[in-house]
Amino acid sequence: MVFAQGNYRAVGIAKVLPPKGDSHYKFTIPGKRAWTLSVNDDPVPPRYLDELCHLVGYPLSVVRHALLTGSLPRKRLRFDRYVH
Repeated sequence: MVFAQGNYRAVGIAKVLPPKGDSHYKFTIPGKRAWTLSVNDDPVPPRYLDELCHLVGYPLSVVRHALLTGSLPRKRLRFDRYVH
């Protein structure tokens, strides 16, 4: 949960609203509904990340990378690793 709260801007989440009377943070995404995540969900279940992917429009691998590192992965052609 801590990584998502600290790096949420990388996937387009505007702000995080803290829990009020329960354990659920609300991550607001401009033009979309809020994504809700409980403090007790650590690690974040894959189905919750799939829901976030749908809301922000990035594939799961990109969302995971962005939430862990705080930035989107570099764009790179796949065959670049074979050409020197």
